[in-house]
Amino acid sequence: MSDSAEKPAPSGRGTRDRILAAAFQLFLQHGYDGTGLSQILAASGLSKGAFYHYFATKDEVYREVVIAFFLTPLEGDDFAAIADRPLRDSRQALARAYDQLPEAVAAAGVDMARYFALFFEAISRLDDVRDAIRAYYANLLKSLAARTYAEHEMFPKVADAHARNIIARFEGNLFLAAVFGNQPLPAMDRPAGGPGKPADARN
Repeated sequence: MSDSAEKPAPSGRGTRDRILAAAFQLFLQHGYDGTGLSQILAASGLSKGAFYHYFATKDEVYREVVIAFFLTPLEGDDFAAIADRPLRDSRQALARAYDQLPEAVAAAGVDMARYFALFFEAISRLDDVRDAIRAYYANLLKSLAARTYAEHEMFPKVADAHARNIIARFEGNLFLAAVFGNQPLPAMDRPAGGPGKPADARN
């Protein structure tokens, strides 16, 4: 008796999302090469027939996982609004978005380092995903640079560098979140003389 005969293929968006959620967790833990179709079936509680009702191959579900969890969340950004509103407002909005990502990832029970590992694996495996990510950051940088130029009348190259520094700061904080996880960041070593005093000035 075939798998599809044992478990009729379900219908509905919920089943498809269940497959994607199960596959996402497995790809996070094991990467593309370390995840097999049998693992996805077991984690989702579905038969092969049910799986093939929605996806033809593991490659297809991998692509859909990457789109759902990495690309789709980026689609709501309004680059025209970033270029038009005050730079301070854009920085604050970006700060909120970047601060929320580690919290959302942790709430989903996902390790931030594994999240980044899957992100960069997808970029290296899927050319269209890499191109989409590049286009997203290019548009973000262009919008920030345009607003910086409009407000401060900097040379275009200086405005570009300023925009890069804004994004680099936020991305750097995400990197530190992946490295340290829930641990507090290490505090700066204080001089023996106390706050603001050099060690040789304590006497």
